[in-house]
Amino acid sequence: MTTTVANVSGLTITPDAGTRPTIVAGQTGVNFTFRVTNSGNFADQVRFLAGGASVTITGPGVISAAAIDVNGNGVIDAGDIDVKSNGADVLSASIAQNGHVDVIVTVTANANANSNATINVRLGDAAGGSPTFDNQPADSSANEVRTASTSSANGLREARGDVSTTVENDAELRLDLTAPTGPIALGSDISYAWQVCNTGSRAAQPITLINAPLGANIGVFIMARFR
Repeated sequence: MTTTVANVSGLTITPDAGTRPTIVAGQTGVNFTFRVTNSGNFADQVRFLAGGASVTITGPGVISAAAIDVNGNGVIDAGDIDVKSNGADVLSASIAQNGHVDVIVTVTANANANSNATINVRLGDAAGGSPTFDNQPADSSANEVRTASTSSANGLREARGDVSTTVENDAELRLDLTAPTGPIALGSDISYAWQVCNTGSRAAQPITLINAPLGANIGVFIMARFR
């Protein structure tokens, strides 16, 4: 007796309710990365809808780019497959059983975004809650990500992933200068005290400014003059 195993489709998108480090108002080039996994028992492709419909955002931000990361280097570059401005549906390359592709969504935070606002990015729109919005029967919804093969016993499958981040105040540097109260005797030395404070909500990272090549004056320079 011979038994033939039927093709069974499956699709998973992670993370579910994921997070990424906080961003600040006006920040550009913020990447949200999703992993799309073929959880079926045969090689299949994944369909992303035309016009970037498979990628959505809520909160004070806009999607500037979205692509399948073909070379897997974690950034959108030449050779990656656009799934934001695609005029027609896009099919991924064939994904082996338990194989995956990564999708990178790049976001710009609004310049006037309020502190503590939440930005949420979604890939797909399967209903339910984690983990039930993976491997659902596809229903041709408006923001779907679904399998492509029509030869499976259980039909097309869809899934959804989402990642959130919080807008925070940027680092805000303040330079305080203190000096002794006058009057100061003519010809005497005056001792000044300098204090740099970060009054923002984000840590300020140290930067070494180097005037190289000579005369380039590359960087940010703070100067004070006293008389």
